[in-house]
Amino acid sequence: MIQLRNSRTDLLVEGDISVSAVFEIIDPDAPVKITFLINNGDNYTNDRNVVLTIEAEDEQNVVTEMIICNYEDFSGCDWEEYTTVKNWELTSGDGVKDVYIKFKDAVENESLPSSDSIILDTELTFSFDYVSSDIIKLENNVLITYNRRPVFFGKGEVGVKVNILIESDPISGETVIDSNGNWSWAPGIDIYPGKHNVTITAQDEAGNTFQETYILNVLLHEELTRAGDNIYPITGLIILIFSLINFVLVKKWGWRFLHIRIKSLQ
Repeated sequence: MIQLRNSRTDLLVEGDISVSAVFEIIDPDAPVKITFLINNGDNYTNDRNVVLTIEAEDEQNVVTEMIICNYEDFSGCDWEEYTTVKNWELTSGDGVKDVYIKFKDAVENESLPSSDSIILDTELTFSFDYVSSDIIKLENNVLITYNRRPVFFGKGEVGVKVNILIESDPISGETVIDSNGNWSWAPGIDIYPGKHNVTITAQDEAGNTFQETYILNVLLHEELTRAGDNIYPITGLIILIFSLINFVLVKKWGWRFLHIRIKSLQ
């Protein structure tokens, strides 16, 4: 109850008065606490198609819009409804890729840009240089060697791991491509004479893979004739005796009584 007096008539008026007011909350702050990751923060990818993980908070309002772009100036990109997961395509060509994002709240306060980066690597540079003093390559990925501990070597991307598996023994090993882009490996034990499947595998951090299988044929001839070789002493001695008999018969009668042929193991 309030009383009001009319100053012109000097009358006193009594009554109830209700007062209402509308208050507008002013939000001067843009969205903050931003999380933005490409492929959950991976360092490498071998695919231009990636997944963006997005999160932004506003202290006094709600986040309503976002703009994502492959370019820092956001040229050619449009605002869209805010979401926490989005499929995205990186620009073409291998190398470091940056993706940029900004947000708006319900009163259109705009955040500063945020970004994340990832290395796009779509191809593994790798080679196995099988032609050497230890290994000779024939057609259809067939390798021939007289060395029971042949050296495998090649070139590729620095830091890539190379795995070699000689399946029939089995013998396996691992090496890393050095700072000059070279790799080499030799088995620590002798490979048995005969044919062996050899699988060489390499994989970089982006997941690009090289894998090829070769047939390695380890020949016996050099081992049997090498001076001081004691791997097959009985067999070597027998061949030597028959070779001397053959030589004597040829010299005396002029015809070959015995023919010795050392056949490589198949």
